[in-house]
Amino acid sequence: MKRWTLRILMLMFLLNPLASRSEESCKSFLLGETPISYAALDALRAAQGSFDIEVLSKFIEGKPRAVILAGESHVKREKASLAGTRLNAQFPFRGLEGADISKNGIAGILFLPVLAAIEVVARKILRLKGSSIDDAWVYSGKEIAKNEMAIKIASQLKEERGVASLRLSAAEEQELLAGLKEIELETGENGRSIVVKGEEVLPLIRLHLADPAPAPESGQVLNLPLEEGHQPGVRENLAMVEFPLTMGLIGSDLALSFISSHGFPGLTESSHTLSMATTLISVYSLTQYAFQKKHSEKRWFHFVFPLHRGLLEGRNETMVSNIEKGLIENPDYDQMLVFIGQAHVKGMKRLLIERFGFREARIP
Repeated sequence: MKRWTLRILMLMFLLNPLASRSEESCKSFLLGETPISYAALDALRAAQGSFDIEVLSKFIEGKPRAVILAGESHVKREKASLAGTRLNAQFPFRGLEGADISKNGIAGILFLPVLAAIEVVARKILRLKGSSIDDAWVYSGKEIAKNEMAIKIASQLKEERGVASLRLSAAEEQELLAGLKEIELETGENGRSIVVKGEEVLPLIRLHLADPAPAPESGQVLNLPLEEGHQPGVRENLAMVEFPLTMGLIGSDLALSFISSHGFPGLTESSHTLSMATTLISVYSLTQYAFQKKHSEKRWFHFVFPLHRGLLEGRNETMVSNIEKGLIENPDYDQMLVFIGQAHVKGMKRLLIERFGFREARIP
């Protein structure tokens, strides 16, 4: 009798973890009182090591809505890039940072070589991955292309057979799949090419064949350009040229030092003055970049580095206003994933709480 009792207890012990996991997989998770799938939650947890993640929520017209701020480094290692890709796949409603530097006039022209240099060094020399913001546009373009392809094929099949809805047999699906070829399309703002495969399109074809209602024009993925309508101010333009002018000053110092040491002793005094000014300005800029992550929202930081706030403040205000507007205009989406640079996270979080009544939410 004791032996059977022991066996039953051991069996209960072994089955208990399985029951717990089964219970958890069936449980509905909430992110800021909005329902979230386990796959999306898992992607969000995995991204916490690579992105600065902040979750905020509030009720809009009686419905809970959540905003996920994902602060990124615009160039990143492969692990962080893959985490961003997973987020893109799980959150179809996204708000994306994207400054139009053509609006910055001369400041924008001066800043373009800096962006080009960063791109070359990061991508070609250091072999780093690009921004998840760019990836979001590419992913969105691919989803829309797949859906439009499925709509076209499903419409043709229903028209040929004169039916409002249709279900293909397994043999017919295999024949259809064999006829689908890979197509390459240009998509997104940066004109990257994508490949859409037949096996990716087949589930969408099934959906549109079974749906008697008119098929939608595009996919369900929605990207919002958060800096749309932004007008740069004077302080923002000054902040934008700070870095290229500092680099220009360092270059001039090096050139003058070289010239004065090769037969132009009259330039020695000017070279020393320029070197001192260059050193002071370089130390000032490096100190700003070193302290900005932890102290950018503190008063002393704003006082000592006023241009840093100028580069972020106006853009933050535009982006949070567009987040609020985007949530109101798109009530079918429970969550908005917001890809922004890490320097924007603290300021945008504060504005969303103070100006629009959001509150902090916990990742379950």
